[in-house]
Amino acid sequence: MRGDSTNQGQLFSYVSLESRIPNSHPIRKVRKIVDLAIEEIEPAFDDMYCSVGRPSIPPEQLIRAMLLQIFFTIRSERQLVERLDYDLMVAKNGHKVQKTNDRMDHSVIIKTSAKG
Repeated sequence: MRGDSTNQGQLFSYVSLESRIPNSHPIRKVRKIVDLAIEEIEPAFDDMYCSVGRPSIPPEQLIRAMLLQIFFTIRSERQLVERLDYDLMVAKNGHKVQKTNDRMDHSVIIKTSAKG
């Protein structure tokens, strides 16, 4: 079953992560392109996933995580997951990757990238 990727906001956060990214930052342009691309391929994801079973990590979040790994030259998936937890620059741009308190496991990213 495909996991849900609806934005739930940040609990107990007074300043949104989005407001911390400068308007002129290049990641904003990249994010718009990525958003459009993901929007285009989203129907294909619906066809690939079963409607019953345990929800997966949404493929959109996995794509965004792998792109952050490339853009910020993070050497491993384990380091990516760690940096999503504590590095403000990655976290600011990765806010669409982790929307809940559940920590993404590095092995999911490894398995996903090995399939492609």
